[in-house]
Amino acid sequence: MGTEQWIIERDAAVKKCNEQERYISTLEKQIRYIRDQRGDDKCWKDWETLFAILPEGYTIPERDETVEIDLCKKYISSCHNPAIKYVSPQRRIEELEEELAECNRQIVWLERQNGR
Repeated sequence: MGTEQWIIERDAAVKKCNEQERYISTLEKQIRYIRDQRGDDKCWKDWETLFAILPEGYTIPERDETVEIDLCKKYISSCHNPAIKYVSPQRRIEELEEELAECNRQIVWLERQNGR
């Protein structure tokens, strides 16, 4: 490799490193902002600004404020009182999907046992 080519590749590598350092710095700044929110300023919506920084971007899903407020209240209650169990709707969906998959596995097993 010639000296000129080496310099070009080195400069490209340095530029890429600098871009990555700026990107990491941006992520760190946003993570600290979210971490440092207090009281009523602390909200899951803060995470959307972090998600938007991702290379693939972030599309805000349609929401129903009435449902969101209720879920926020449940979540906040669970933070203040560990005896209150909070399961996010997404986790509950995942639990139900796993239960359905298990039922389907059992149906297949029973059908095989009965020669179907």
